[in-house]
Amino acid sequence: MKTLTVCVGWAELFFLPQDAKDIENRSWPTSHRGHLLIHAGKAKKEIALARSYCFAEHLPFIEPSVFGAIIGVVDVVGCDRLSRSRWAISNQYHWHLANPRLFAEPIACNGSLSLWEPSIETMEKVEAQL
Repeated sequence: MKTLTVCVGWAELFFLPQDAKDIENRSWPTSHRGHLLIHAGKAKKEIALARSYCFAEHLPFIEPSVFGAIIGVVDVVGCDRLSRSRWAISNQYHWHLANPRLFAEPIACNGSLSLWEPSIETMEKVEAQL
């Protein structure tokens, strides 16, 4: 199963109870469709930016408490540069996400750049929560 590491502060926003982040902005497109595991990275450099964005847009913010772990799964249902979502950033590719499911227990593991595949051991833990 494909996995995407997202900066802490932004990763949690896919799983808001309302106004959840339904777009992932990337400089590169994806042809991937279907399940996508969300890995919250370890770096804390984006937390203040995510908090400020949510405050400015009157959106809820979840203070990060998990670092370096797969926290849930979403479905990639499309990719374009034309989204009108409040989460879309111009001049980026908009990965359209749906059906977010937050895991009851985060699964600690190292992340990676681009789309990546978790280890067999990590996938066993993922499958137990799906």
